[in-house]
Formats: sequence, C-alpha cells, structure tokens
Amino acid sequence: MLLFKLKNGALFDECNKIVSLNDLQKRFELDENIELEEDSEVKKFVGEYHPKHYLLNKKEPMAIGPLDLQAYLFEHKAQQGEAMKAAKQVILDVSKEFEKWTGRHYDLFEEYKLDDAEIAIVCMNSTAGTTKFVVDKLRE
Repeated sequence: MLLFKLKNGALFDECNKIVSLNDLQKRFELDENIELEEDSEVKKFVGEYHPKHYLLNKKEPMAIGPLDLQAYLFEHKAQQGEAMKAAKQVILDVSKEFEKWTGRHYDLFEEYKLDDAEIAIVCMNSTAGTTKFVVDKLRE
C-alpha cells in the first residue's frame, strides 16, 4: 500500500481514501508478524553451508548466468522440471520438521478467509500482508 502524507497530516492510500492510524497499525502488524529464533538453533536446523564450488574462489574462477546454449537447454529444462516436482515433497517434509521445532505450521499455500469467498487471490511475499489488509477492509 502506498501512503502519502499531505500538509494537513492526513494519510491517504493508493485509492485516495484516508487511512486512520489504527488501520495503519493493523496493516503493519500483518506485514511485520515476525518471530525470531536463536542463531545457534537456526544453524542446527539449517546446517552449515560448505559449497563445493563458489563464485569468489580465486583458484576456480567461474561465471554463472542465464545463458544456456541449444546443445544443453532442453536437457537442463527437463532437469529443472524434475527438480521442481521433487521439491514439493521436500518442502512439505522440511515444513513438518520446522513445525516440530518451532510449533509454527507452514503449508504450500496459506488460506485466508476463504470459507465464503467468491474470489481467491494468489500472491506471495510482502504482497500477502497488503492483500490480507484489503480483504479485512472489504469484509467490514
């Protein structure tokens, strides 16, 4: 949500509607719902990162980018497709482990007030918090 402050101190959203400080606080509570874990515990869960090949290795210079020539493009795309299929189960398995550790459950998708909805919006990242705010406003 874009906010503009006018000279008289009022805040307006992108639809030129005045936003109260209470509504603004609710929006930020949705966006900033963050629970932090101890670094040492996170490292135990994630593991230490020891790459076999890395970009800043002077002894093994390499370039990584989006170029994939015709000889290998289809082979690489097929491998990407298979990796994405396998990733779904890995994500679900890690999510279960994460829930055991933190008590917080995450699924592939989060449903938000869909029980009687006529329309569903699929979004991700910071857009989700803004979308929840708008859904709440439209349901008032």
